Amino acid sequence: MGQPREWKCFPCGKVVQPVHNAAGQVVCPQCAKPVTPVLEHAQAASPGAGAMPQPQPKAKPVAAARPPGIPGEARRPVRPGTSARRSTPAPAPARPATPGEALASSAAWVDDAMSSAPNAPNAPFQYKRPSAGASHWARSPVTYAAAAIIAVLLAIVVILLTRKPHDTATVANGPPSKIQIGPDATAVPADPSAADSHPSATTVPDQTARTPPDTATPAPAPDTTPAPAPAPVVAAPTGRVMDLLAMIDLDRDTIAGQWKQVPGGITSDDAKFARLVLPYDPPEEYDFRIDFTRTASNQESLLQIFRLHQRRCAWVMNGWKGTTCAFSLVSGKNGLDNGTGVKGIGLHAGERHSSVVKVRKDAIEAYVDGKLVTRYETDGSDLSLAKDWNLNNRPLGIGSFVSPTVFHAVEVVEISAKGKLHLGAAAPKKAQ
Repeated sequence: MGQPREWKCFPCGKVVQPVHNAAGQVVCPQCAKPVTPVLEHAQAASPGAGAMPQPQPKAKPVAAARPPGIPGEARRPVRPGTSARRSTPAPAPARPATPGEALASSAAWVDDAMSSAPNAPNAPFQYKRPSAGASHWARSPVTYAAAAIIAVLLAIVVILLTRKPHDTATVANGPPSKIQIGPDATAVPADPSAADSHPSATTVPDQTARTPPDTATPAPAPDTTPAPAPAPVVAAPTGRVMDLLAMIDLDRDTIAGQWKQVPGGITSDDAKFARLVLPYDPPEEYDFRIDFTRTASNQESLLQIFRLHQRRCAWVMNGWKGTTCAFSLVSGKNGLDNGTGVKGIGLHAGERHSSVVKVRKDAIEAYVDGKLVTRYETDGSDLSLAKDWNLNNRPLGIGSFVSPTVFHAVEVVEISAKGKLHLGAAAPKKAQ
């Protein structure tokens, strides 16, 4: 017998006895890598002397017979020369356990090491079914219950962390008997039951009821009363008050009519356009006030004459047959046509009233008995005085028209600056 044929596995660096893999290749039984022949023998080796056996063709698998009773079995055509019943396939040969058995039976042998190495080269893909215990916990009801409990706990933690703490009132030794809101508020019982049991409880003057420092003071109820309209004139009287009635000299200051000194003031007669000037030059802004009583029962007028930026005008009350109170003249029109007239102001005989004309640099206002009657915004350029009420270039005056009137007070409140008195020579009188 000749020398046997040798095979060497270069990855392993050893001379090995090769085997055939499933694809029919000659590979190393250890690493499953192809091997290389390193020595040729002169004599052909016999199957038992180390010669490499030739791979045998694999038997084709035989399909199992269809179980009886399946629809279509009887209608399947039968191949000529065969019987209708299929024969039972022969059992597959047993797998060799050792390389010797594989060589002896001329069958391909695959080592268990190569079969157990899924990452080995040229190894066929093997699917491993996961064990039942690997995913059993995910399908368990206990797992679902634990997950639900954890989710609930997390939600509670998030709510507690995001919730703002509320201010709690802590009162030592019970609630206070009385609570006072603000310095001028009336003390009220904190407990309704206490109020019922002590209806006659009042605030002691020497003992101020206070809210404990750590007790939340209740907010006052919102006031639903509509806010009153803001006063048109913001400036308040802050200057001196000039009593002009005491400074009037009837012989010096009378322009028209018969004026007399009477107890409690001065009075005019029933003449038309009865008027007198006031010995005073007012500042730019001022309040011109009179108190008066009409003594006649007729429906005639009285008035105050004032000045704004060197332009004179009259505040007429009970004018135009006792129907209207208005500024006159405005833009050359009287109180019936210039938009400042107001009707319904009753100035009856025998009643004492007050009238205030507030002169500001950009507006004039008239008040009767403390109530605003009319307001007109102007810089004075459109104001004028009827020639029948001329004061001989004096700024202030009072008068009446066929309406005897007692003037109880005549005064000016200075707003922007101090005015000037004129107590010198008498004003020239107009012809009667």
